Amino acid sequence: MRLPVWLINLSWLKCFKNESGNNAVENKFFTFALLKIKKMAVAHKSKIEFEIGLDENKIPETIHWSATDGGITKDASKATLISVWDPKEKEALYLPLWTKKMPVDEMKVFFHQTLVQMADTFERATNDEKMAATMKDFCEYFAEKLELEDKTKKN
Repeated sequence: MRLPVWLINLSWLKCFKNESGNNAVENKFFTFALLKIKKMAVAHKSKIEFEIGLDENKIPETIHWSATDGGITKDASKATLISVWDPKEKEALYLPLWTKKMPVDEMKVFFHQTLVQMADTFERATNDEKMAATMKDFCEYFAEKLELEDKTKKN
């Protein structure tokens, strides 16, 4: 099974050469090296782009995203959580961004929905039903403790 190729344009980040001479990207949230990936036969390319408007302190004011295959062009968002697997370092690179306009109650719902989606994705990716069920139990506990209405259960 071939996984899709996702390209993310984070042009607002500062690019530089690190100590080993590799290209790298840095902002106040994270730093990672751009990896040279072995060329594979690609039948189709899909592009997802994020455009982040920053204030004078480089705090996100606006987030817009586009997805060529989804027909989405510069849709507004108040938050995004991006994780990228670095195969060389065997670690996740994480970029959490939210605007000043993201209300705390919406952030709680956003995190709950993200956790539920992660549990579902974990099950599809690993076929580990037992751990996925444990993760879903935590999602229910999370929603209960935050007194969120559970919109993920089917009636």
